[in-house]
Amino acid sequence: MAYERTQHGWPIRIAFGVTAVVFLALPAFQPLDLPTPRAVLVAGAMVAVVLGLLWSRMTIRVDGDRLRWSFGPGWPRFSLPLAEIRSVELTRTTFWQGVGIHRTRRGWLYNVAAGDAVLVTRASGKQTLLGSDEPRRLKSAIDRAIEPRTRV
Repeated sequence: MAYERTQHGWPIRIAFGVTAVVFLALPAFQPLDLPTPRAVLVAGAMVAVVLGLLWSRMTIRVDGDRLRWSFGPGWPRFSLPLAEIRSVELTRTTFWQGVGIHRTRRGWLYNVAAGDAVLVTRASGKQTLLGSDEPRRLKSAIDRAIEPRTRV
């Protein structure tokens, strides 16, 4: 394997943790005439914790002929053939661009924390942003993987 790195996104874990605490503390602040079953609130808190753990980790791999990335234990997962990559550059994402998976002005963004990222440009011109806590190493690994193709 040419490259593999798992990044942990503490902001996501903290946000879902706070959500779980709110679910558990809600009965103390709820009007007495609108009771919510405690089991529903506990279930909501458990879902928040599980989602926080699943979505706060992203693994990126460069191996064989593909660039791969996935969240949590491997789902959802995505991949891109290295042959489709035209260029890779270092960039940054902002707090305002958020975290997770969504479309931005620069293309699809996949990250678990705002900050450093690589911008992958495909031969078609489409772009993908991959958040990384070691963007230079990731860029270098992709560049090495696509280098034999670009030398021809």
